[in-house]
Parts: sequence; C-alpha cells; structure tokens
Amino acid sequence: MKLHCKEVIRNKGIDQVTVEDLIEEITPKGRASVPEDVKSDLLEKIKAFIEKEADIKTT
Repeated sequence: MKLHCKEVIRNKGIDQVTVEDLIEEITPKGRASVPEDVKSDLLEKIKAFIEKEADIKTT
C-alpha cells in the first residue's frame, strides 16, 4: 500500500495530490487485498459486539 501511495504521488506530483486523492486511489486495492475469511470473521466479531452492547444498554 505504501508503494502504491508513493506511485500515485509521483504520478500526480506532490503538490497536486491530496489525502482524499490517495484514499480514493488505494481503497479499492486495500479492500481487495483482505482475504474473504478475514472479512467474514471480523464481521461476525462486530455483530457479536453490537449485540452484546445492545443487551447491556437494555438491561
């Protein structure tokens, strides 16, 4: 990801690139680099956390 950011900065020029430009450029590549099983596992953990927090707040 760091190398991709450097490439974007080199191509656009340091004075012509913004943080938003970098985010737009690297987000798809970053998301694609995360394995599906990791995404699924993380989603399950987030769901469990939200359910637990919802139960705590309603009691």
